[in-house]
Amino acid sequence: MLIEVVGSADEFLARINRNYGIHYELEARTGGAAGEVAFLKLTLYGLADDRIIICEIAEMARWNDKKVEGFGKTAMENLKAWIERRWKEMQVMAEELGATRGKYEWK
Repeated sequence: MLIEVVGSADEFLARINRNYGIHYELEARTGGAAGEVAFLKLTLYGLADDRIIICEIAEMARWNDKKVEGFGKTAMENLKAWIERRWKEMQVMAEELGATRGKYEWK
């Protein structure tokens, strides 16, 4: 089976067959010497009649980014709060599409 990776949620939705289920995975990790960088990724999985369609939506933030500083805590607490907020927002986005946790794999 062919796997197609698309660049946006709109393109993903246009290519999948809605008669099949949509799945999603969420991933978060930190990096850098002191864990000062955060990475979040939402992966959507859908099926067309002849292929698996995948869409990855990723974000990165540093502890000193404006979008992270607004939580009014220490730099690392702010980064953790940003991760938690974005995780929930990405989860809501996936669930609003009718997606459930899981994925399609080609073997």
